[in-house]
Amino acid sequence: MKKKAMKKRLILICFIIIIFTSCSKEYVPNEQNEPANYSDNTYNQNQSFFFPDTKEGISYNATFSIGEGFIDEIIQCQVISIGNYVKGELFEIKFDNINDDLDSRLNLGYFYVEDDAIYKIEKTEENIKILKEENKLPTDNILVCKNDSVKDVLSENEKGQHHYITANGNTIEFHSYNNQTETGYYENMSWEKNKGMIFYKSGYGAGRDSIELNIAKE
Repeated sequence: MKKKAMKKRLILICFIIIIFTSCSKEYVPNEQNEPANYSDNTYNQNQSFFFPDTKEGISYNATFSIGEGFIDEIIQCQVISIGNYVKGELFEIKFDNINDDLDSRLNLGYFYVEDDAIYKIEKTEENIKILKEENKLPTDNILVCKNDSVKDVLSENEKGQHHYITANGNTIEFHSYNNQTETGYYENMSWEKNKGMIFYKSGYGAGRDSIELNIAKE
């Protein structure tokens, strides 16, 4: 009986030691499961259709249709790095404000750049939080650049929000339009390899309140 009692005590002591040792180990996060750190340089932007590097003061020839008049200007574009993540880098693209009526539209918002794709994301703190803490794209993302063409999920005459991409060698074109009404909003972009966004146009049906931006030749 004494031997059995001694054996039980030894087993109990060993069990306690194992539990104590396991609990006292320093916790090391699993890099695959942990969300990307907002400030870590975990990703180097390698998308050849985005701007070669973060730049300020890129010149564009701009034409604006406001009311009954037109404005032709040369305006500057800023490409600002917001943060690096495991799969991509977040940028903000915005142009000089030359008219208060167009201010919100001249700030194109956030662009999430991966090696094989560029996504446009609405400029909100919530979207940054999703990228930072959940390490995934917000659900309101729009694919605006990819090395291959992407067909519209809607047929040509089907009512709704249309998106499609046409890849043609060194140039990729993105098209978006809403045909639910005759004055629906549209947005077009062209990306050129090793240059970035060379063309942007947006507005409403019948040419109302249109913005057209063409990158100036160096």
